[in-house]
Amino acid sequence: MPDLITPIVHRNGDTRETLTAQLSTAYRAVSAALEALQHGAPNPRNYYVVDGLFPQALAQHQARLNALIEVQQSLLAEYRTLDEEA
Repeated sequence: MPDLITPIVHRNGDTRETLTAQLSTAYRAVSAALEALQHGAPNPRNYYVVDGLFPQALAQHQARLNALIEVQQSLLAEYRTLDEEA
């Protein structure tokens, strides 16, 4: 993950509470998407008619999971940074 850029809490910007609430909402949404995607893992029965297609579908599925996990971790890191500055 590249260097994390976090908002600077100051009197002319959003409050720490607003920022952490937004991050918390986004984190929960990504978590729900991750859970839904995990339940939709490729089933070999849907790919066996073309030799070698299932491993490709599985790799594609894993890439999607990894992308969501990366977003989730980034949101959590930003939340923790803001929370620690309190």
